[in-house]
Amino acid sequence: MVPFEPDIIRDFNSLPVFMGAGTRDQIVPQGQPQELAAIFESGGAAVTLFWHQGGHDLGDDDVEAARRWLSESKIQKRIAA
Repeated sequence: MVPFEPDIIRDFNSLPVFMGAGTRDQIVPQGQPQELAAIFESGGAAVTLFWHQGGHDLGDDDVEAARRWLSESKIQKRIAA
């Protein structure tokens, strides 16, 4: 969710971000996952936005996507830097 729009965008150049979002989420308004990703990206973050077919829940597909994301070598290199 985007509870507010920040006045200042921080430097996120060394920040990898994984976001999971549901296509049928009844809590997070439509378009807010992309808006939040854009806020992080405008500060230089490397954002991965994973969409699942559910709502405002965390499922096995989210966990698997996050596991794959964490195992990518480019993520490990950025964390170590």
